[in-house]
Amino acid sequence: MEFYLERDKDIPLYVQIKNNIKRFVETGAWERGKRLPTERDLAKQLNVSRNTVSMAYKELEAEGVLVSHQGRGTFVADLDDSIQHESRKERLLKIIDIAMEEASQLGFNIDEYLAITHVRAREKKELLNRVKIAFIECNQEQVEYFANELQLDSGVSITPVLLDDFKERPNHYKKVLEDVDIVISTFFHLAEIKKILGTQKKDILAIALELQLETVVKIARLKPGSDVGLVCKSKNFADKFFKSLDAAGIDHLNVKYTTTEDFDEVNKFISSVDEIIVSPGRRKEIEQLIDEDRNLVEVIFKPDRASINLLKATLMDLKQKIS
Repeated sequence: MEFYLERDKDIPLYVQIKNNIKRFVETGAWERGKRLPTERDLAKQLNVSRNTVSMAYKELEAEGVLVSHQGRGTFVADLDDSIQHESRKERLLKIIDIAMEEASQLGFNIDEYLAITHVRAREKKELLNRVKIAFIECNQEQVEYFANELQLDSGVSITPVLLDDFKERPNHYKKVLEDVDIVISTFFHLAEIKKILGTQKKDILAIALELQLETVVKIARLKPGSDVGLVCKSKNFADKFFKSLDAAGIDHLNVKYTTTEDFDEVNKFISSVDEIIVSPGRRKEIEQLIDEDRNLVEVIFKPDRASINLLKATLMDLKQKIS
């Protein structure tokens, strides 16, 4: 079967590619376990950017249609892969059910099981509380989001550090970092942080941040030619956002930004655009200034899948060392 793309339509190309692939799978043209072309090869075949294909693949992976194996490629998900896409809660409940059944076979009743698991969970939480990490980034929104919203593991202590503050008060923050087990930042700032630390030996883990897929989809679906306004706290955040739009191949919007906190200026800005995009640090503020029926998209950057796996593995190693 061949891909069918309508380039003169408002539907983003990555959505059309995604729909084509789903059609191939649903009709059986692409069987379960089939290896897909690489992002580069399919992009060349369809005359689109690699990022466009990447977005389609990632969204289909999130839906459980495709599965990616590092070093092997991307495949149509088979039955075993589909099982892996069950909700985390459903999988956890199955684990708990199995544990309760085995506890019953050992002679423990439900109340005893609850008491033992409660004590064990408390012990684990106390252990996790001894794991301390610092996150260093250049924009306030990302630092705050990582520290307050990103749930790497229950009880892990996260110290947020703004890169500009670190550069202005290096001696102060060097002392702060003495108390953490590991420093986390993005690849972009890795060399700079190492230079500031100098001879101070500290494990540094570099991660890659990417625009949340849901955010990309919402922005890609905005009407072509719309005037879009980004309200954020820093130019650094705005620059990162614009680079992410370019990487995602989103070029059908007229986007501008503001970092002003002046009430009148903010009102004037949001009145001048058709659509509003906000950074996490300014969402509540802007929500209070607009009508309930007006669309609002929050820009969220998260560690990519490889970085999440690396973070989890690193934390696990730290816990084992501490215990």
